[in-house]
Amino acid sequence: MLIALGIGLGLSVRDFGRIATNPRGVFAGLTGQLILLPLVAAAIAFLAPTPVLATGLILVGVCPGGSSSNYFTFLAHGDVALSVSLTAISASLAVFFVPVIFNLLSLSVLGEGIKVSLPVADTMRDIAVIMLTPVAVGMLIRKANPALAEKWKGRVSTAAFILLVALTPVLISRFFGGLVPVLVPSIALVTGLLICMLAGGLLVARLAGVSQSQTRSLTIEIGVQNIALAIYLSLTYLGSAEFVIIPVAYLIMMYVVIPGYIWVVRSFK
Repeated sequence: MLIALGIGLGLSVRDFGRIATNPRGVFAGLTGQLILLPLVAAAIAFLAPTPVLATGLILVGVCPGGSSSNYFTFLAHGDVALSVSLTAISASLAVFFVPVIFNLLSLSVLGEGIKVSLPVADTMRDIAVIMLTPVAVGMLIRKANPALAEKWKGRVSTAAFILLVALTPVLISRFFGGLVPVLVPSIALVTGLLICMLAGGLLVARLAGVSQSQTRSLTIEIGVQNIALAIYLSLTYLGSAEFVIIPVAYLIMMYVVIPGYIWVVRSFK
């Protein structure tokens, strides 16, 4: 919710209007995020040695972009405005998209013999509460007091990012017992997903013919997911803490692969 509030403080209605002013970049990003990413995650999930790891991979793949992507885009000298718009739009679409697509893909990958699904109505309600409501509150604060929102948006987003980083070792220690036996395949699967999606984001951007800064934005936006939401849904609805293993592994590798990409693009301008 803190992450979502930080996004809202930096948003105005005109950011959603970017669909009209910059349709190529927005639609390229949404195509990569909402179509390409889940399909790639499902394809890689077929390689997972256990249904738990396959399920976690699919869940990560269907989650919307996270606000970390906005921070990473800034560091990569990308188009931050496009990144913020895509994060906000994908968060809005996530209410319907996450439970429906997750259930379809999990059935396709796991088959009818393994029942893993998200309750559609409850999941939609929770995503609306923990993501859309704070975004709306942030936008209202910005509309009422732009100076206050401008002053606090960076602080709130930074605090949320630091909190997420600080919670990572806590999550690792909490699920260490379950992570160790599948550490190698988990790291391999999420690293494969991250690299494939960075490459996929670059391909989508090239096909869309966008600028270099927007290419960097799309590449990062398509490759960075809202892992906080994936962890929440895992613990709330999937019935076992084991399903958190892949999101936690993804969180760890995200701090390796994405900074590596940023270093590359900033070194070879």
